[in-house]
Amino acid sequence: MGSGGDRDVVGSLPTKLSRLAILSMHTSPLTQPGTGDAGGMNVYIAKSATALAELGVDIDIYTLEAAGHCASGITTDSDPRCDEVIWHTTIMGSGIDAAHEVSDAVAAVPRAVVRVHALSLAGTDGVSKENLPAHIDAWADAVAAHIGDVQMLHSHYWLSGLAGLRIARSLNLPLVHTMHTIAAVKNAHADAGDVVEPASRVRGEELIATTANQLTANTGLEAADLVTFCGAAADTISLAPPGVDLSTFAPGDMVEARQQLGLPKDAFVITFIGRLQRHKAPDLAIRALAALREVDPILARRAVLVICGGRSGTAGYTVESLAQIALELGVLEQIHFMEPMPPAGVAILYQASDVVVMPSASESFGLVALEAQACGTPVIATAVGGLTMAVADGSSGFLIDSREPVVWAQAISRVAAPQRREQMSQSARSHAPHFTWQRTAQLLLNAYQRALQ
Repeated sequence: MGSGGDRDVVGSLPTKLSRLAILSMHTSPLTQPGTGDAGGMNVYIAKSATALAELGVDIDIYTLEAAGHCASGITTDSDPRCDEVIWHTTIMGSGIDAAHEVSDAVAAVPRAVVRVHALSLAGTDGVSKENLPAHIDAWADAVAAHIGDVQMLHSHYWLSGLAGLRIARSLNLPLVHTMHTIAAVKNAHADAGDVVEPASRVRGEELIATTANQLTANTGLEAADLVTFCGAAADTISLAPPGVDLSTFAPGDMVEARQQLGLPKDAFVITFIGRLQRHKAPDLAIRALAALREVDPILARRAVLVICGGRSGTAGYTVESLAQIALELGVLEQIHFMEPMPPAGVAILYQASDVVVMPSASESFGLVALEAQACGTPVIATAVGGLTMAVADGSSGFLIDSREPVVWAQAISRVAAPQRREQMSQSARSHAPHFTWQRTAQLLLNAYQRALQ
């Protein structure tokens, strides 16, 4: 760990890392992002774990099956050591198809393996994320009983962080933690009427931040927030921004992409991709589309808005509630709602889009911005969190410090100018490759090594 003085750290430190356990209690990296509790964190875990495996680290990822694990292609075995536990194991590994048998997949991986273990625990079936804290200790104890010969824990999100503290103390292991979102920061950016994060989460994140051996952050701003809002020691924080899979997200033929998705070939396509959460503000994208009629009437007549995502939590938007907003604003006929798609489909949607909008009130990073830019699509995003790093303001897109729909409409109109749009597309393609999962993995390894010292 860093030189954190007399902090109460949670485990002894081996000298070389060859096997790592990743904790993701409330959501599995195999779950389709864009709905429920699955989003950028799921992608981060899956992609960084695979990149770490390519560097020679064996990875075991532990999740709670009832929290939304994808069961496709997963073998099932009962573990006689715990009557209430069923293990589902999938090999992710570099280039490995999830449907392979475990033995075949292990043989096919040249260096290291990523295994995903989904644990079913009595009393958690159908439990929402908000009610999972009551099951943290039981899940942590079950994982600790089966975790095997690992040298380190890396927990993601506060639920897993608290479980990680318990497991780390039980097994005398060091713990690295990534918050992804910070409750106090979300509460600070909450609009009137928004559901705020509970005090128990705020306290839990403070405990994790002051106890884990190392913390990782996506950006310097997030690192500063960990110090300011969670009491973390600055010298225990390492930066490890996410990356983008350039083999999947790359420029393509716009006309062909629109044909595949059933979008009008001559439209100006504005796209929102993400969970339909209030803080991600898909409603602001709709209001910006309506405001475009005043800002740029000619563009407004051929503009369409694609909203690709699913409901997340009981307080989020639904397609029906967003459609009602669009109906009241008179733009419903210009909106295309799409279900969440796998990465290859998302890449086609980026290729079909003239611009991607990310009007989030808070965002720890914003992988959508990187993915869109890798496909050559400019991004208009709120100037918050990691989006200030992900988007090169004025070059690969625009950063907006406003919640007013007319301001967003003005930015959309600026991007639509043909010469500017082409320049921004080229800049976007140049900007995105600065962020790779291989770089993320190396930065994580650096953080792990600091925890091992």
